[in-house]
Order: sequence, then structure tokens, then C-alpha cells
Amino acid sequence: MSNTTIIHRTRALQSAVVAALALACSDSPPPTGPAPVEIQPYSAASISWNKTARELITTRAMTNQTLQARTLAYLSLAQYNAIIIADGAKNGSYHPSLAAATA
Repeated sequence: MSNTTIIHRTRALQSAVVAALALACSDSPPPTGPAPVEIQPYSAASISWNKTARELITTRAMTNQTLQARTLAYLSLAQYNAIIIADGAKNGSYHPSLAAATA
């Protein structure tokens, strides 16, 4: 490899490093955080049930992480099934409350 080729590659590498540093150090607006999420009426009951499940895990001293995850998964599955059943039970003008299904 000739000296000219080495000099050109070194300069190209230096230019790339300077460009990367310039882009990395540029001022950008601070993150604004996640967009607000619309809370569904039945989510308040879900939050309450999750709090109850966490308290159950704490009071029973469930140290097995698999058992903890299984407990929370069964709770979420039960809530989901209750909402699906309530949503599917619409009959004419009768509409069961989805919020009541998870309460």
C-alpha cells in the first residue's frame, strides 16, 4: 500500500470521526416523554386487581418468580376473558358493563 493511499484513508477516517462527533454533540430538544394514553373505564378495576395481586404476592412471601408471574398472568387472563364475555353478551339494547366485568 502506498503512502498516498494510507494518507487518504487516514483523512477519510478522521473526517468520519469528526462528523460522527459533531452529530452526537449537536443540540437536540429534550425528550418530552410518552404520549398520554386514554384510560379505558375498565382499566381502573384492572389497576385495583393488580394492586391486590401484588399485595397477595408480598403477604404470602412468594419468592419464586415463576409463581409470581403465573399469578399475575392468570389474573390478566381472567380480566381479559371477563371483558370478552361481557362484550359478547350484547343482546339488542342490553349492553353489559365492561367496567363491571373486571370489577
